Amino acid sequence: MSVIVFRKAAYGNLLVLALLRSEKWDGFWQPVTGGVLRGEDIEDAVLREVREETGVPGPLRLFDINYEYSFSVPDKYQGLYDDNTGIITEHAFGYETDVEDIALSDEHTEYRWLTPPEALELFYENPEYQESVRRVIRYPDDDSIKMTR
Repeated sequence: MSVIVFRKAAYGNLLVLALLRSEKWDGFWQPVTGGVLRGEDIEDAVLREVREETGVPGPLRLFDINYEYSFSVPDKYQGLYDDNTGIITEHAFGYETDVEDIALSDEHTEYRWLTPPEALELFYENPEYQESVRRVIRYPDDDSIKMTR
């Protein structure tokens, strides 16, 4: 799954969290991402991955942005995933927080809170991350979005 973590800054402006993967994991910018453990439901996986990668204890709002995408696993990472198909499908979520200071895991070396245009620019190599950001910022207060928690 991928999770667009965001917070409201001064005057209601949204800021989107971007994490820099460590060089061990190819050193690129991304949102929170992760997998669902055997026996875990996807909402619990979202909460766990956000907590593990950022230290954020829980969302103000967690919602399904109704967006899924797939990508091929690079050869050097084959065997790390249970399905062994070589294809990963990620379901995207929005996750609102009021936490500003992030406690990074060893998967990441840096974080930035970005305006939506800055996030779209930073994620230029990944149109799926860009579309996830667009969907989150388009409906930040829309009560019709399916809340998962």
